[in-house]
Amino acid sequence: AEAAFREALATKPTPFRTCGLRERLGVTLRLAHQPAQAMKQFQSLNDEGCLASLKESDNWRPRALAALAEAQLDSGDTTTANVTADSAMAYARKAFPPHHFQLGIALFAQARARLAAGKPGEAEPLLREALAVRNPPHPADDPRVLEVKVALINALTAQSRKDEAIRLRDEVGPLLQGSASPYAADLRAQLTA
Repeated sequence: AEAAFREALATKPTPFRTCGLRERLGVTLRLAHQPAQAMKQFQSLNDEGCLASLKESDNWRPRALAALAEAQLDSGDTTTANVTADSAMAYARKAFPPHHFQLGIALFAQARARLAAGKPGEAEPLLREALAVRNPPHPADDPRVLEVKVALINALTAQSRKDEAIRLRDEVGPLLQGSASPYAADLRAQLTA
């Protein structure tokens, strides 16, 4: 995927397409454990005016900001990630109607930022809302559902609610083990319960 996005960028696409390709390349690099390269792509969204050119209700802005917040977390910048995730969530509430599945992107980023800041009690309701909007439409074994459940396990564990965390881990563990996705291995490594 990384090579395909870089090849598409090399063809000098329209500014709008360039922004979308850079955001997707950034996400791909982040998931490939290349946070510095991912941050370069997300920074280019600002440098090229991608975010500034959008309306407040544009649905691409919260997705891009959520991806940036996650890259900031992966780079160890928890403070900035919390600010970016809050911004992503504010724009998501403007861009999507209540209960829209794409709210889950910003909700998850904001919850991850709260967990990284040592605020599992603030992360838990965000994770529960993210789970409610992601499942359905996504099935229980979809990585977008599993990542929320893994974070919820960690939030519950951090709040000393180990019995709830263990029950959820018993549900999620077999789904992660059965997944061929490389992301599933990352999620298994994140489990703390």
